[in-house]
Amino acid sequence: AYINSNGPLLVSGTHGYAGGLFIGTNLTGTLGIEGQLTTTTATLGNSAGASGSVSVSGIWSLGGALYVGNEGDGAVTVTGGDVSAGTTYLGAGLGGSGTLTVESNGSFGTGGLYIGYAGTGGAPGAVGGDGTLTVTSGDVSTDVAVIADGVGSTGTATISGSSSSMTNAGAFVVGGGGVGSLVVENGATVDNSVSATIGNLASSAGSSIVVRGAGSTLQDTGALIVGNSGAATLRIENQATATSNGSIIGRHSTSSATVTGTGSEWSTGDLRIGGDSNDAGGTSGDGTLNVTAGGEVTSTSARLGDVAGMEGEAIVDGASSRWEVTSGSLEIGRSGSGSVTIRNGATLETIHALLGSNAGAEGTATITGTGSSWAASGNIYVGNVGNGDLSVLNGATVTSAAGYIGTDAASNSSVTINGASSEWSMTEPFIAGYMGDATVTLGAGGRISALQGTLGDMAGSSGTMTVTGAGS
Repeated sequence: AYINSNGPLLVSGTHGYAGGLFIGTNLTGTLGIEGQLTTTTATLGNSAGASGSVSVSGIWSLGGALYVGNEGDGAVTVTGGDVSAGTTYLGAGLGGSGTLTVESNGSFGTGGLYIGYAGTGGAPGAVGGDGTLTVTSGDVSTDVAVIADGVGSTGTATISGSSSSMTNAGAFVVGGGGVGSLVVENGATVDNSVSATIGNLASSAGSSIVVRGAGSTLQDTGALIVGNSGAATLRIENQATATSNGSIIGRHSTSSATVTGTGSEWSTGDLRIGGDSNDAGGTSGDGTLNVTAGGEVTSTSARLGDVAGMEGEAIVDGASSRWEVTSGSLEIGRSGSGSVTIRNGATLETIHALLGSNAGAEGTATITGTGSSWAASGNIYVGNVGNGDLSVLNGATVTSAAGYIGTDAASNSSVTINGASSEWSMTEPFIAGYMGDATVTLGAGGRISALQGTLGDMAGSSGTMTVTGAGS
């Protein structure tokens, strides 16, 4: 069936059937569905300059593919109705633009959903497909979803409102080969049952997810990857929440995640920032975690600079800002370079922590400012096999069980405690130079307290402590 004009209205109580349905093959076509329509496939806006639109308040069932904006413009609006399709393409062809809107408790279900599909293949002057999904009240459910699939494509999805949701049974990608963005806001929910990736290919650089507003939730049963090969960002703000089974920031890209604002929370399993030891080859990855203005992050374990040559950084800034590592170790510079900064009244809570875990690694931690604290219920190793540096400054505090500086013979590491009320307090021994070399500097009122202290413990090690200033 072909519709190239303001087409029919399938009224309530009627049921229509068609094989292949084309709306706007080379002109403008429209269709309204208040009753029930069953088709094999459908194409809206088939050729350049054409447009096709369908409004659904009834039921539309497609056994095969739905192309919304092939090389022209296409639009589907589901207003309290129900649409099901095999696979859905928004912006299916070069230059095509497709939009899908779900409102008034509508429902849209599909096998694969591609929001911005066609890639340019690098052809000069070619324009990739563009797709837009907007859910203001209702549900979209998919087996697989990709926003901006082809190289050169673009795609955006906005899930907004407490009665809005997107549920993905399979993999979810924001920025496959093109630049994609997802916004979850105003109490909406996006639920991914397998994994979510932001910025899959290098060409997807600039892809992003933003979760904002009280009640807004991003849920990932599997891993959440921020920047596989494309530079990407994740932002959780204004009392929004996110959960994931494990997360990577900057696998093979320079990428960041930010959690900001009181009530904003991200809870994840193992967190890797800067590289992924399970996928160590290829382009280097640099990752940054920012926790600001009262935001909170909880991870079961964490590794910064997980791969040699890669860098991971975490900054926890501001009163009530908090990062807790609940069960595994915090490794700051596992095989690459890692740094952690806790400042302006922020807190870090861990069990065991290692700065410079493996050979060649570099780990740095700076705790600075009154009210800033690091509480480790286990031991802190400043320089395990690699090199570590810990600075406690300007009234900040660190507490732990034991403290080791220069644990292995290959380690050359240091600790600086400087400023009135700055202190590292231990309930077990403090050893500076266990098998390696250690330098400790206390100044301007900085203090260390421990069950006992040792400088240069094992044969071949060295430990040096310099104490200056009143109150040190």
